[in-house]
Amino acid sequence: MPPSFPDWRLPGLALFLLPGVGELVAAAFVLLHVPFARSVALASGWGLVAWVTTQLVWMRVVHPVMPPLIAGIGLAIVALAWRLPHRPPAERAGFRLAPR
Repeated sequence: MPPSFPDWRLPGLALFLLPGVGELVAAAFVLLHVPFARSVALASGWGLVAWVTTQLVWMRVVHPVMPPLIAGIGLAIVALAWRLPHRPPAERAGFRLAPR
């Protein structure tokens, strides 16, 4: 099968920015307790699953270990992000629903 790209710099940059930097940003938001960290972490986990799925469809080459492993990591991120505290929209905007 011939290469899909004449130059692999653009796919490499996309790989670095989307799954690479996206996961680091999501992790930093969770560790820093940013109010919308749950949403960012969910998006990064589903993005990782979408990345692997797109890669499998586009390349039509299935490695026996890597795609299931990476998709599993993405689903684990989604499961862990789902367990993060979720605040109501009014509270996210800075309004408290009840005095503390």
